[in-house]
This record gives sequence, C-alpha cells and structure tokens, in this order.
Amino acid sequence: MKAAERASMCSSRSHERFVRHTVVGLLWAVAAMTCVAQTPEQDYRTRARDLFLDVERTARQRTTQQDQETARVYRDVWPVLETEMLTAFNGWAPNAVEERNLTPEELATAYERQGGWPFVAEAARMRCRRLLGSHQKLVEGLAGEDLESKDQKQLQRGLRAAGQFHLTGLYEDVAAQLDGTEEDVAASALRDLNDRRAIPLLARHGITRHYDKLRRLQRGRPANSDLVALLHDQDSEVRWRAAYALVESGDPRLSPFVERLARDEASDVRVQAANIAFLLPSEEFVRLRAVLVRLLADKAVEVRSSVAILFATRKDAVCAKALYDLLTQEEKLEPWRQSNLVQALQTMTGSYFGFVPGTISTESARRASLDQFARWISETARESE
Repeated sequence: MKAAERASMCSSRSHERFVRHTVVGLLWAVAAMTCVAQTPEQDYRTRARDLFLDVERTARQRTTQQDQETARVYRDVWPVLETEMLTAFNGWAPNAVEERNLTPEELATAYERQGGWPFVAEAARMRCRRLLGSHQKLVEGLAGEDLESKDQKQLQRGLRAAGQFHLTGLYEDVAAQLDGTEEDVAASALRDLNDRRAIPLLARHGITRHYDKLRRLQRGRPANSDLVALLHDQDSEVRWRAAYALVESGDPRLSPFVERLARDEASDVRVQAANIAFLLPSEEFVRLRAVLVRLLADKAVEVRSSVAILFATRKDAVCAKALYDLLTQEEKLEPWRQSNLVQALQTMTGSYFGFVPGTISTESARRASLDQFARWISETARESE
C-alpha cells in the first residue's frame, strides 16, 4: 500500500474515532443535563416518600417506642416538612385514603397516585403534627430547650413548636423573645398560643408591625385599653391598624368609637370603622346603621365598596344604588375589588346579572347587566313599600 493511501486511511480512522468520541460525549452531556433537570423533582419525590414512611412507621409503634423517637422526629423530620417541603407544596390537600390493611409503602403510593410527591409530603406533615401533638409534654421539653439556645435555627424551631402545638407552659419564654432577634416569629407564636396577656405586650412592641396578630388575639374578647388608646393616635396609620386589630372583638363598648372613626379624615380608618360596626351585637349595629348608610356615599371608592359589600353580605338592599354606581365604572376598579363587588351582587340578589367576577365586561354587556340589576332594584323597592 502506498504511503499516501496509508496516511489517508489513518486520517479517516482518526476522524471516525473523533466523531464517535464526540457523539458519545454529547450523549453523556445530554444525559447529564437531563439528570440535573430531573434531580430536584426526583429529590423531592424521594424525600417526601422517605419522610412519609419514617413518620408512618413511627406512628404505628407502641407509645413507649414513640416516646424514644419523639426527639428525632421533632428535630430532624418535622422542621423539613414545615419549611422546605411546605414551600414546595402546590396548595392542594390530598383526599383521605382508606388506610386499613395498607402497608406504609402502599399508603405512600396511594397518595402519590393522587397528586405526586406534594400529596405525599402533605400527608406526612399532617401525620407528623398528630404524632408530635400526642406527645405534647415531651415536645414542650424539647421546645423549651430550643428557646434557651443561642442558635437561630433551634430558637425558631422552638418558637414555631410553641405556637403550633399550643405549648401554653412556654408562654413566658416565648414572650421574652419579643425583645430578641426573632420578634416576628415570637409574635406569631403568641398569636397561636392565644393568651390575652399578649395583647398589650404586642401593642407596645408596635401596632404597625403586629396588628394582624392582635386581631386574632382580640377575637371575641373585650377591647383592650392599650389598643383603644391608639384609636386617638395622631398617626392615621396607627389609628387604622389599631381599629383593624379590634374588628373581631365584638365589644359593644366600641360603639361610640365607631361613630368618631367613621368621620376620620383617613379613608383606611373609615373602612375599619365599618368593619367593627358590622361585627357588633345587633342592637349596637342597629343604632349605628344610619352612620354606616352615610358611608355608602363616601368620597373614597374603597370606603363605598367596602361598606356596600358588608351590607350586601347581610342581604340589605340599602346598598343597591351604591353597588350599581360602582359597577357602572367597573373598568376603573382593581380586579380584586371588581370581583368582590360582583360576588357581593350575587350574594344579595342571587344573580350575577351577566357580570363575571374578575373580568371586565364589554360596554354593551355591562349596560345589559346593569339594566337587569336596575329592574331588580325597582322590584325590590316596590315590594318594600
């Protein structure tokens, strides 16, 4: 064979090897990319199943054996289910599965068939809460240790456990953390502990920061004097947040404050004044009704719409004209406000009259819908004569 032919053959073989190695390399790269792309989903699926099996097997043990596992579940399993796996959950809870005679593995598979790993994780979370809740004294001791720790993760874990498992014996330890670095987590725990002693404590630590938690603590309780005092604050933001915190109190002694707040210069305060009034005892509400009716003609759209919705919820047609006027300009409303008003319309009348919550009608469709609503108003007025 001539030297030129041998050189050409060698070159050809080298090229073939290069192409073959290149193709193989590309295939490995694609496979690796596919693997990386699938890893998070596969990892969640594996972890959710492993966590479910762990909790389920522990829950099937004798109580004495469960006692020995409580610390491990509290420290290693529960935090993962309540943080990382919770943030990845899609929000849909699994349906109950007929568990009789199913092994833990079969049960995990049943939940996975319903909705993939998120349902398995949610089922594990619910089981974990029940398991730890049934060993409350042990959990209280573990959470107490965490509350004494200087480690941020342990401290947060203890605070969350105190609230979620209603560890009332740790109230003082939780309250002390309001002055530390985990004020917001401590405030949430106090809300969940639902101890009325926390109301003035949170109010003093900042109404603008803790008003939502204070509302839960005030539910069905006499209006706290610290919060009532804030209704007179010069800062309108403080006034409306204090009023918001008092909405679910239902304390009839708030009645005279409603009359003053309904005339407040800040629209947010006027909105909360109406919210308070609608949850007062019936005799107080009746006395304040004229004050609330005047708010249906308020200069601020947020006040008119809020009060109209509140009256509509009671099926009180006194709000019909205000509701009609608001819907004539639905294209100027925020989507959520338009949706709430249309739903209020249906609640009061039993019909949407062609309006669609969250969807702005065409001009002709809106006119047709308003004409139907106008007829309803006219018929209702005649019936009340």
